Amino acid sequence: MKALTNIFLVVSLAIGIIFMSIYQPEYFYGLEYDVRVINGFKNNSSLPLVIWCSSNNGDLGGRALQEGDDFSWSLKTSFWGTSHFLCTMKWDAMRRKFDAFKVPRDLQRCSLFRKCSWLVREDGFYFSNDEVYWKKDFSCARPVEIQAEQNLPTVQIINSLPPNSPPLNVSCSSKNIELGARSFSAGQVYEFKVQQKDTYSCAAQWERYIESWNGFELPRDENHGTVYWLVKKDGFYRSWDKASWVLENPWETD
Repeated sequence: MKALTNIFLVVSLAIGIIFMSIYQPEYFYGLEYDVRVINGFKNNSSLPLVIWCSSNNGDLGGRALQEGDDFSWSLKTSFWGTSHFLCTMKWDAMRRKFDAFKVPRDLQRCSLFRKCSWLVREDGFYFSNDEVYWKKDFSCARPVEIQAEQNLPTVQIINSLPPNSPPLNVSCSSKNIELGARSFSAGQVYEFKVQQKDTYSCAAQWERYIESWNGFELPRDENHGTVYWLVKKDGFYRSWDKASWVLENPWETD
C-alpha cells in the first residue's frame, strides 16, 4: 500500500510539472490589468458611442461615450486563465462585438504596463499598451443585423425658451445607459438616438423651474422616426411630426 501511495504521489507531481510547463505562470497569480475603451470619433454630432461590456463573471453595464470619453475598468487574471471581457459597441446603425481583454492573447501585449487600451475611430479599432503608439487591430463596425433596432427613433429636445434667458439644463438616461447632462441655450437642440427598447427618463432645470418626464417610452413612441420635445415657459410639448404639439408636462418650481 505504501508503494502504491508513493507511485501516486510521483505521478501527481509529474502531472503538475507538465501542467505548469504548458501554461504561463501569469495565469495563476491574479495580475491586475487596466482596460480602457476611448471614443476617438470626430465630428459625430450629438450621437454617443454606446458600449456594453461583460465578463464570464458578470456584467459591467453600458456607457454612452461622447467624443473623448472613455469606459475603463480593472481586472485580475483568474487562476485557470479564463479571463475574458466581451464588449458590444454601437453607434447610429453600426454595431461591432470585440474582445476587450482575453487570455492568453493579452497577457503579453499588455504586459509592459499591464494596460490594454482601445481607441475606436471611424475606420476601426486601434490597440495600445501605452496610449502613445496605436496600432489598428481590426476594422470598424458592421451594420446592425436586427431590423427592429434600426427603426428605433431619435429624440430631439428643443429649447424654445425666451432669447437671452439662462441655459436649459437637461440630463437623460435609460435603465442601462447614462447619457449625461447637457446645457444649451434658446434655439439650440439636444438630440440622442434611442439605443434599445427601454424608457428614457429626462430631468430639466431652468431658472427656478424643474421637471422630469419620459423623453421616450413604449408603446407611446413606437413606430415614430423622431420624438420631438419643445421646451417653453409653460412646459414641455411633444410632437411626432413637428407640426402638431401637445402639452405633456408643465414646469414645477423647486
